[in-house]
Amino acid sequence: PDTNAMQLTDMREVRDDNYAINIWNGNGQVWAVTPYCYRLNVDESTLDRLQTAAQNNLHEEHSEAKAYLKMPLFEALSRYGKLGGMYQTSDGRDMEYDFRYPHEWLNIWKIAADVLQSNPADMQKLATEVQESVMHRLSFAKAAKEMGQDLNFVAKVLNVSSQTIRRMEGNFISSNLKTYQKYSQTEI
Repeated sequence: PDTNAMQLTDMREVRDDNYAINIWNGNGQVWAVTPYCYRLNVDESTLDRLQTAAQNNLHEEHSEAKAYLKMPLFEALSRYGKLGGMYQTSDGRDMEYDFRYPHEWLNIWKIAADVLQSNPADMQKLATEVQESVMHRLSFAKAAKEMGQDLNFVAKVLNVSSQTIRRMEGNFISSNLKTYQKYSQTEI
């Protein structure tokens, strides 16, 4: 890839890779990685090739790309916070569905924010629509906590006001409740 064309999503304050903590001897905190998220616009044929390579096991050994799956941006926006599944994180998230790290999920929301030019009304509407499309609860607050940050950090990354992020978080809560109520009253 053309590394000069890559765009940085600045999240240098994030500390959400706990690999070293899991093997640390208990003498204080240690952070193995400061995650830097880059985005690169590529044509759809590149995405298709990556998915085909993953499906046909044509990737390097121990590659994170072995389960690469091409999906619409809208679908990717919901990929954090689903509990359960065969493979789970220490907090019970479904690793066959969720992004591994919350900074990866936040980077997807940054792409959406850029597409919507960080328009507050559009971002709030998107939060509602994404939450209504899934059963599990989305939460910037939970993801921010996992990154050692708060909602103000999320607002900065998405280039929206803190008030907009708080409204989006509220939309997650109210939309999830409506979805739950809808399905809890459905008879099978």
